[in-house]
Amino acid sequence: MKKTILFAFFAMLLPILANAYDFEKDGIYYNINSDGISVTVTCEDSYRSDYTGSIVIPSTTQYNNKLYSVTSIGLCAFYECTGLTSITIPESVTSIDSQAFYGCSELTSVIIPNSVTTVGTSAFSGCSSLASITFGNNVESIGSEAFENTAWLDNQPNGLVYAGKVAYKYKGTMPENAHITIKEGTLGIAGHAFYGWGFLTSVTIPNGLTNIGEGAFFYTDLQSFNIPESVTSIGGQAFEGTTWLYNHPEGLVYAGKVLYTHKGYIEEGTHITIKDGTLGIAACAFFVDYCKNIASVTIPESVKSIGNRAFYECTGLTSITIPNSVTFIGEETFESSGLTSINIPESVKSIGNRAFANSNLKTIILPNSLTSIGDQAFNGCSGLTSITIPESVTGIGNLAFSGCGSLTSVTLPNSLTRIPEGSFSGCSSLSSITIPNSVTSIGNAAFNFCSNLASVTIGNGVTSIGDFVFEECTGLKSVTCLAKNVPNTGDRVFIYVPTSSATLYVPASALDDYKSAEQWEDFGTILPIDEPTYILGDANGSGGVEIGDITSVLTLMANPDAMGYNNKAADANQSGMIEIGDITTILTIMAGE
Repeated sequence: MKKTILFAFFAMLLPILANAYDFEKDGIYYNINSDGISVTVTCEDSYRSDYTGSIVIPSTTQYNNKLYSVTSIGLCAFYECTGLTSITIPESVTSIDSQAFYGCSELTSVIIPNSVTTVGTSAFSGCSSLASITFGNNVESIGSEAFENTAWLDNQPNGLVYAGKVAYKYKGTMPENAHITIKEGTLGIAGHAFYGWGFLTSVTIPNGLTNIGEGAFFYTDLQSFNIPESVTSIGGQAFEGTTWLYNHPEGLVYAGKVLYTHKGYIEEGTHITIKDGTLGIAACAFFVDYCKNIASVTIPESVKSIGNRAFYECTGLTSITIPNSVTFIGEETFESSGLTSINIPESVKSIGNRAFANSNLKTIILPNSLTSIGDQAFNGCSGLTSITIPESVTGIGNLAFSGCGSLTSVTLPNSLTRIPEGSFSGCSSLSSITIPNSVTSIGNAAFNFCSNLASVTIGNGVTSIGDFVFEECTGLKSVTCLAKNVPNTGDRVFIYVPTSSATLYVPASALDDYKSAEQWEDFGTILPIDEPTYILGDANGSGGVEIGDITSVLTLMANPDAMGYNNKAADANQSGMIEIGDITTILTIMAGE
């Protein structure tokens, strides 16, 4: 029932979140990544774009006076752009996602730079004219069918085909009882590289190989192989259907230093202890029959990576300890699990898309090491009651906390510059929210269907508010907008909100502007906020901005409670906190710039 309700809820959101991109610059469409500092090249709308001719992707791009690094070419970004003849990929790009160039039939050559480590499933599939591919030295992960139906693949000789330093697939006819020796220097084995080759019985994998792709040896007669210690990542079902797995005893199954899966029945209330020295947990490791019976897991400090969906739908899992050696929690890792609380160590820097979606989480403390929270990371966590996002976080993903119906308290850091689409949509218990001064934009439907939201404070840095942001916030009584310039507002920002009985508080100097601005003018009462009489930068209250104010800022940085100073004036750059940037602003004011 819970999943049915959530599905219906997000079905309503789809038309609102229909735009496939955050902004367009020089004919290229971009999405801002969850880290808040980088972007992904994307499609114009619904996996369709009309990119044509020669496209040069820049290494950086600017939007709303902020410079972003271009780090990824996204899902279906150039899907079936049959008029695309040339593409230049910058050294800033680290990943090319699934179907990024699918069906670009006029593309004849591509250079994949050394910065790229990952090429997704079917990334260049169907690029029938693509005859020349230059692979960077650091590509270690390639998805299945990434180069299917290309002139490049057609021109490769029979046998094991390499895509740069990755064993891509076996081509031609394989002899019976085949043994494959993967050449030295190979970094990865592509997804489905040997899928269905029933004659394959053994393989030799060289030291230095780090990644074995999803379904790499699926349904082969593989009986023996070596996994070097360099391998830390193994994709889901990599050895499914092999003779090796069939002959393996029940219980935990290890492939080298990686925990691959659990085989056989799992008793209800089982505690899993992963052995010391294990380096990684494979994707979908416990996404198996009877996983609901796992109650707790102990992971040793040796583990460096946990694969996507590793504990997916482990509904009985209530306790797990993540070691300090783990830096990233992957996509869907604990989705739909029974976890009610978790201790995320200070080593973790990012949480992947849907990592805890639809889990039973009630409490979570996010570490100060964390920099990004992925799309829908906590989507549908209906038991989560409060969340404090640390100052280290520079970005959160779309729908990150959407559908968290019990969430009553949210603390947002001054490190955020945007509130993405649907971030807190459907948080029906949320009663108030303060958007920090560092935020410049609020995305579509960010707080819609927050029916108990009574009070909103919008920081002075906000310049744009998207469509349907407060839709159906039927309990809204008070909005304080600190922006001295009326923000650009999207379509129906306050639709189905009783604005006629609500109060809007705005800077006194902008009172008339808000009273005449579309949508803002609909508030029944619009009142001025008393504006400060202090001078920004005059931290010591001398009446002007001078060298002594720099000393005062340094004092307040060391002791924010120090007496005899004006903390608000000391926050010269209005970031919401006293920091080194305020000294830079004071120097600028003193210089008269």
